[in-house]
Amino acid sequence: MSYRAPAPSSVPIVVVAFGGYVYGLDPSTGAIAWQHEDGSALTRILVTDTHVFAQGFKLTCIGYPQGQLLWQVDSPTFVASFILDGERLFVGSAGEVACHSSVDGRQLWKNEFKGKGQGEVAVGIPFNVMQLDHGR
Repeated sequence: MSYRAPAPSSVPIVVVAFGGYVYGLDPSTGAIAWQHEDGSALTRILVTDTHVFAQGFKLTCIGYPQGQLLWQVDSPTFVASFILDGERLFVGSAGEVACHSSVDGRQLWKNEFKGKGQGEVAVGIPFNVMQLDHGR
């Protein structure tokens, strides 16, 4: 079996994060279609067919592929591992795990693992795993 790249029209926007920004790029030309400031030099992204979740100094939700800012909240962690499970966004960093609503960003719960120390966090549910966050 060989890999076959999708047709250019099947990828409406390429999402890139660096230098404090999250960018949406035209895949044919590389032109910037939209951008949002995150403020963090180290931003993680998770892209679905309808949303982009970005995590750096802020936890941000951007509509995909149009690029509209849907919500943005101060991040409880920095340089995190995170996964999406329906309307729950699980964020892990430096020995802590939090769960946020993917609809509006509000924090649903947080476990600081008191007395367990700090360290890199891998977060996972069946068939959806994000490896180590390279803690703060």
